[in-house]
Amino acid sequence: MEPLKYDYTIDRSRENYASNKILKYVPSGSKVLEVGCSTGYLSRVLRDEFNCQVTGIEIIADAAELARPFCEQVLVGDVETMDLPVLLGSRMFDVVIMADVLEHLQDPAKVLKKCCSVLKDDGLALVSIPNVGYKGVIYELFNGKFQSRSHGILDDSHRQYYGLNEAIELLSHGDMVLVELDRTVKGLEDSEFHTDIPDHLVELSQVIEDGVESSTYQFIIVASPVSEKGLQKSARFLARNISSLSKAERNHSREKHTLLDVISEKNRQIAHRDEVIREKNRLIAHRDEVIKEKNKLIAHRDEVIKKKNRLIAYRDEVINHKNHYLNLMRAKFEEFGERNRDLQNQLGEWKIVAKSSILYLPFLIYKWLKGRRR
Repeated sequence: MEPLKYDYTIDRSRENYASNKILKYVPSGSKVLEVGCSTGYLSRVLRDEFNCQVTGIEIIADAAELARPFCEQVLVGDVETMDLPVLLGSRMFDVVIMADVLEHLQDPAKVLKKCCSVLKDDGLALVSIPNVGYKGVIYELFNGKFQSRSHGILDDSHRQYYGLNEAIELLSHGDMVLVELDRTVKGLEDSEFHTDIPDHLVELSQVIEDGVESSTYQFIIVASPVSEKGLQKSARFLARNISSLSKAERNHSREKHTLLDVISEKNRQIAHRDEVIREKNRLIAHRDEVIKEKNKLIAHRDEVIKKKNRLIAYRDEVINHKNHYLNLMRAKFEEFGERNRDLQNQLGEWKIVAKSSILYLPFLIYKWLKGRRR
């Protein structure tokens, strides 16, 4: 046997669980018609804990066989084509359970009406329906996705999708009236979506989170047939809700006035902030004007510096020329000095020679005269 898709174990400690919420409304010892009983995981609890007599309806034969030990009878087949009055005879039930069933059907209103036709006037229909308005679906729609899955709100075998209004409207088509409404809630992290909030939805995320039913994963609907007893139950439910709505309206009124005060204060703060911003803008404009004037002065200073640099460059060039001429003149002077020293040396030599010649001259004359006498 292949694994069955809808085979669960009910954890009775989990309050936020559709099966446990449904079980809260089942009176002990009830005769129960469970439509879509699967493997009998809920039928077993009804029998063992609530002493109920359960009749199941299941379309999958293998699942029906597993459910038989917990039910007095299991009808195998498609509930949409079953002739329940013929199959059930004159039996009437205290409770009809349709846990996550209606969304799988082609004509859920017709099936609801058919199943509730075997419900006693004071009986209860207990229905759980996935909420297509759950925030995980909304975020995926904003990301352009509506992707079916093997389980959950977008189960690939679902033919119908319901928000709260559509679910309640379905009751009227099935000749039923609402007598109680409950919910299961889930955070994104606990759901099958695990959707990261896209950047362009960050600002809208709080609006989505604050949606009336954005955290509702399933609706748990308790309904009764349109009968005197059913209408009395519905009236009590409406009275409770009207009272709750009146209280909520009063709270809303107080919150509204508080919010208006907050908005008024925020507006004053915004006005003050705007005035501060205008003053800052004026100061910034003045600062920019001062900066422009400073930039003009800096530009003028830079022009003066450029002129000075050109004059300095010209002066350096003149100095270089002067230094060149000075070096040439110094070289000439050194050359003249060298020549002067040479001349001085020669003059000294000549003086010595001259002196020597003067001292020797009389001897020469004497010698010459002596020679003439001979």
